[in-house]
Amino acid sequence: MVDYTMLPDLRPRDRQSVIRVRVIRKWEFHGKNENDPIQHIDLVVADEKGNVMYAEIPAAHIERHAHKLEENGTYIIKHFKVANLKNAYRPVHASYMLEFNYWTEIKPAINPPETFPRYVYRLIEFNQLYEHLGDHTYFLDVLAIITEVAEPVCMYSSTNEGTTISRNVMLQDINGNEMKLTLWGTRAQEFSIDNVYNANDAKPIVTLFVGCLMRSFFNSAISASEHYLSGSSACKWYFNPEIPEAEPFYTRFKGQRIEIKRSDTPTQLVVQPAPPPIVQTKTLRELMIMHPFDFPANGYQCTVTISRLIPSTFWWYPGCR
Repeated sequence: MVDYTMLPDLRPRDRQSVIRVRVIRKWEFHGKNENDPIQHIDLVVADEKGNVMYAEIPAAHIERHAHKLEENGTYIIKHFKVANLKNAYRPVHASYMLEFNYWTEIKPAINPPETFPRYVYRLIEFNQLYEHLGDHTYFLDVLAIITEVAEPVCMYSSTNEGTTISRNVMLQDINGNEMKLTLWGTRAQEFSIDNVYNANDAKPIVTLFVGCLMRSFFNSAISASEHYLSGSSACKWYFNPEIPEAEPFYTRFKGQRIEIKRSDTPTQLVVQPAPPPIVQTKTLRELMIMHPFDFPANGYQCTVTISRLIPSTFWWYPGCR
């Protein structure tokens, strides 16, 4: 009989440890742009005692290992590396992380015990979320009811070098406090309440969201910063989860109608904004000798250094920005 090591007992330089774990969550990390190549595949795993750890399959070993692991599957794994935690974007609280390598062996567990957890989370109250604004050390997990779901919309993103899809979801905690969650990319497209919500019954949907970050942006319409939860590839949700923390929600909203508002225009009706035109660069000398009728509609870009200003003379140029 194999003596499996529990996750908290793993240490760096362990070479002979064998673990039996369940994959609770699995996602791909592409960087800022989902169209870029996969940089690594991330996993949240748990042992039979409920201990949890973050694991990573580096890009070089994705083809070898990724297909062997599925969410909710239980596996026996050995020949892995126990590494120090990353500085940011940690999905769970643990002392170390696992890193797969070429020699890592993965086999499905036969007749594993039924004590593996189904959910892995560490809840943050709404009034504590603001303490994590700008702090990306850990992903955040929240429990709330859904009060509004917007259709996904396309928007131009300078960081993603193209269009990206986002969807806003309004959340409400048990005390009536609200928080906006913005889902991005694939997560925005995947999110749907169609299978769990009936407008005729309007039963409340208690939802566990994991893998979020707290962010802010400046809203020029109100000249103030707005705070919101952000969910990208690491984000996952569970409708009406069977967890102790959800029981007060079920009791509080039992028999109540919570109508979920639908808003915004479906994605297929939204005209995707064209990216800004590429402006060619010219030197000042090249611009001075060009025929004025040869200038393109979007002009040229020229970087200059102001050598001096004449205090008694005003200067201006209408095409300058």
